[in-house]
Amino acid sequence: IDGFTLADPDTNLPSAPGVGSAMTPSALPALGHALGAINAQMRELNAPFGSIREGAGSNNWVIAGAKSAESGHAMVANDPHLSLQYPPLFHLAAMTASDGSGLNVAGGSLPGIPGALIGRGNHVGWGLTVVGYDVTDLYRDTLADCGQPVPCVNSVPLLPVSFDIKVRGGADVTDTSPGQKPILVVRQHGPIIAQIDATTVISMRWTGHEVTQDVKAFLDLSNASAVGDTSAATGTAFAALQNFAVGAQNVVLADDQGNIGYDPHALVPLRPWATAHFPWVPLPGDGSADWGSQNAADNCAGTGASAPAIPGPCWVPDDKLPRGVNPTKGYYATANSDPAGYTAQANPNSPFGSTVNPSLYPYLSFDWDDPTDMRYARIAEVLQTKTASTGKVSLADMQALQTDHVMLLAKIFEQRNFYPDAGTVNQVTYTAARQLLTAWAATTTPYDCPTGLTSSDPKSAAVTDAATLTNSAGCLLFHTFLTKLLHNVFDDDFAVVAATNGQSSFGGDTGAEIRALVVALLPNLNQHSFCDDVDKNAAVVAAKTCGMQVINALSTAYGTLANAYGTDTKNWLWGRVHTLTTQSAAAPLIAGAFSGGPFARPGGALTVDVGNPSGSQLSPLAFGYGSGSNLRFISVMDPAATNAQMKMQLPGPERDAPAVLSSSLNLLNMYVQNQYFDFLYGHQVDNQGLPTQRFTP
Repeated sequence: IDGFTLADPDTNLPSAPGVGSAMTPSALPALGHALGAINAQMRELNAPFGSIREGAGSNNWVIAGAKSAESGHAMVANDPHLSLQYPPLFHLAAMTASDGSGLNVAGGSLPGIPGALIGRGNHVGWGLTVVGYDVTDLYRDTLADCGQPVPCVNSVPLLPVSFDIKVRGGADVTDTSPGQKPILVVRQHGPIIAQIDATTVISMRWTGHEVTQDVKAFLDLSNASAVGDTSAATGTAFAALQNFAVGAQNVVLADDQGNIGYDPHALVPLRPWATAHFPWVPLPGDGSADWGSQNAADNCAGTGASAPAIPGPCWVPDDKLPRGVNPTKGYYATANSDPAGYTAQANPNSPFGSTVNPSLYPYLSFDWDDPTDMRYARIAEVLQTKTASTGKVSLADMQALQTDHVMLLAKIFEQRNFYPDAGTVNQVTYTAARQLLTAWAATTTPYDCPTGLTSSDPKSAAVTDAATLTNSAGCLLFHTFLTKLLHNVFDDDFAVVAATNGQSSFGGDTGAEIRALVVALLPNLNQHSFCDDVDKNAAVVAAKTCGMQVINALSTAYGTLANAYGTDTKNWLWGRVHTLTTQSAAAPLIAGAFSGGPFARPGGALTVDVGNPSGSQLSPLAFGYGSGSNLRFISVMDPAATNAQMKMQLPGPERDAPAVLSSSLNLLNMYVQNQYFDFLYGHQVDNQGLPTQRFTP
């Protein structure tokens, strides 16, 4: 694929950071308990609201005017994936001013944030997905007595920081309140988050501790006159994004002149020492692994230093980040995967191949939010087909792709021969399972994941179309098999990690596990790495090849479904178990909090219309999910504002109150059925006769 940076197809991959002597894997056990404590803190934070990462992700893409079937107008699409609450996290937002300022912005935003996080202004539309840059480092700092009220690190006293928390109807919580104390900050790095021993602590440096102007970036983006280019001329979208610094996003851009762009601008630390240290483990706090140019005059120290220039000698310069405008392929797309192809050579699923510009900074991250590349690969597959030769993309195509539920992961398993030949396996259930998966691949819509039901009610009747029923059964079998395979292969290894760190349990990352299967383990079904069963001391208790694990998992999955639903696979209906229930964020605190569902939903693990089953469910046949598209947004960038088209979906109402519960389910019902509504833009809205509220300063 013509990559983000417009690199030549034969460009080589930049070198990855080498293994240094200051921190090697053998040194990690000494930090095990401290890292375990940090992990426990994160789990405690996630407990009330669910894991931030589980089911997270987003899709976006832009189509250049030259490849658009909508009168040659560029188009932008975005759907952020977050927890599906009731009401949803996003809300519809629009601001139009008649005072000559030209303000005319619409889209979706989060409560309390002015304008639109995702949307369009007069001339430019944009969409966001999380990049996944590595913008955090942990440091092993040594405390020393330096004659100050607090200890010092490298002769610099710690900084006590207090926060007063206002409590409605109660006393404020301060650092003098019972059980409270100031946060101690290592000035060069950041707050202390764990203690190893009496004189050694772990501190954290994060770009979010810097002084930035991110809000200004969105205000300027709303008023941008054009996409612009990487020179960031004043008034363009690229210029606006110079102020976007924290919470790095893959920003795709489209303007009303047919141009498109991609700019994941953010503060990314310069790590010139990355060839001597692992950037992903706790680093030495002696200054040898600090951020920036390591020139003291550049003032790249952490807390306590003045805000560094953006860009400046402390941060990766813009021309070392993956960005570009108007690619020859006619589109940009992102989906939280490696944005520059760093991992492509190790991942044959990546559409990037080995295409990456060697001028990019050699280390941007090691842990992308979607390490599998599956959603991006499916989006690219569809857009490549649509734009081939003289092909063009329509608004209907944009909607169909946003709601696409073809499971590329299942296709990869089949194409890469990850299943042992059924002729060599003497198991009736394995042979029957392979026959169903083969039939799934042979339908008119291979690897599709429909509900198999006549409505969004999980109890509704099954459809009668044979191909749809085959797809539904194949999808259910594959998900049941995949869940079993992940548990069989990795659970015993996580038990080893938990025992090493002194934790009662340790959970993995499903995306990373799937990547490990697809990239490292299943290409060689005869290997034993990770596939042997081990005890908590890592001793092998049962030697198993990866091929044996596949056979066992698939046979068990087929038997589980046959026991539950009978051997007639027409009764294996994905929509019975793949359900969505949206619930108020106040549910843990308020009994009877408002919710919607359950709804039978198509899609599944790593589909574009994402529906990743929760990994915390107890039953092997429970595939409910609670994270997905919080907003669906598509805009045709017609230069005539009166002709502007915006298509939207929102999974629920704008507010949570009993009076609106019955009527507001219309938005949620439309979302469940993948139906869009037109969102009027700017002066297309006629406010006459409608109730209004006026706010004066």
